[in-house]
Amino acid sequence: MAAEGKEGCVEEAERYFREAVAADPSNVRNLGRYAVFLEHFCDDPGASDEYYRLALEVEPDNAHNLANYAAFLSTSKRDNAKAGEMLERAAAADPGNATVHSMRADYLENIVGDVEGADAAHKSAVSLDPTCADALGGYAGFLFYTRGDAEAASTFYRQDAAENGVASVRSCLDRLIEGACVSDCFGTRTTLGMHQCVH
Repeated sequence: MAAEGKEGCVEEAERYFREAVAADPSNVRNLGRYAVFLEHFCDDPGASDEYYRLALEVEPDNAHNLANYAAFLSTSKRDNAKAGEMLERAAAADPGNATVHSMRADYLENIVGDVEGADAAHKSAVSLDPTCADALGGYAGFLFYTRGDAEAASTFYRQDAAENGVASVRSCLDRLIEGACVSDCFGTRTTLGMHQCVH
């Protein structure tokens, strides 16, 4: 029954997306959201790619759609070179967007293998918006996993929890401090190849 309910919700959401796009085919937010929806809920990379492209035809410098398209290209198409280009365009289009810089940091670390570049991009993201959950959580995960600096990581997780009131971050932090296994919390940190989605 639960699967049927979810399927019904997905079908209903898709109907609403189609209606929204038909009502205003030049609304880049709806085109981009529909692309993300098709990718994550309908497992339709061809249609997702089409809607990302439509959104970027309408507004080529929309940082949100460029960044989400970069994640799509990396995970669904395995086109990491093109994903890197999209992230550079996104960062140039909206240089003050901490989430985009955080995604770029993840790309540099996980795809390119440029740890120093990733560190600089993470610092830039946190500097741009010291309250951005993506930037704080991304940098904390980087510090913990890549740098092996649990103390510095806990500082950024504390800041994230204080700024954003995220109970799960506090729970992860408590387990980190207690020395318990934290892979379930830190293992879901945002990376380009995982759960990132710019809204």
